[in-house]
Amino acid sequence: RLQLANPVTTFQFDRASSRLLVGCVGNYGVKDGGIEWVDPVHLRSDGVAITEAALGGDVADVVWKDAQESYAIVADTLPPVPNTSLVRWSPAAGTLLGTLWAPGGYSLADAELNDDGELWVCRNSFSGSALRVYDTSTDTPSGGDLHCTLPPTAITFDAPSAQVAGVPAVASG
Repeated sequence: RLQLANPVTTFQFDRASSRLLVGCVGNYGVKDGGIEWVDPVHLRSDGVAITEAALGGDVADVVWKDAQESYAIVADTLPPVPNTSLVRWSPAAGTLLGTLWAPGGYSLADAELNDDGELWVCRNSFSGSALRVYDTSTDTPSGGDLHCTLPPTAITFDAPSAQVAGVPAVASG
């Protein structure tokens, strides 16, 4: 059972601790959710990594980098339309480190980290659809936006992993 309500993001995996993170929005428009640790071996919550109050809005996406710095897309609740922002946060301290990109409107849809340490962010606005790539060693864009014909809504990178949460023993015989 999670401590926070309404999980809405995909899981992120911290290889160092063998734990998962999931973003929980709670009630939309109310800062009652956050990002929660999950122990996949014992199937239990390991507590809240950071709250929506600290992040500044509803959690829309979570990107794991490391314990010192990770990323999230959050949506504020300012009328008439929420605005999404890409933020940096510290899982170790449970604090917001800053905002990297706030293009206005509900336009940031997804973000993913690749094996080269680049953070790719989807902006799905009809007035400025693009993929923006950040160098996570400097937290700055690594070049100009990659403009798209259609608004990008999601991005993913496949990464091999030797990490296994658990495999039941097979009886020989």
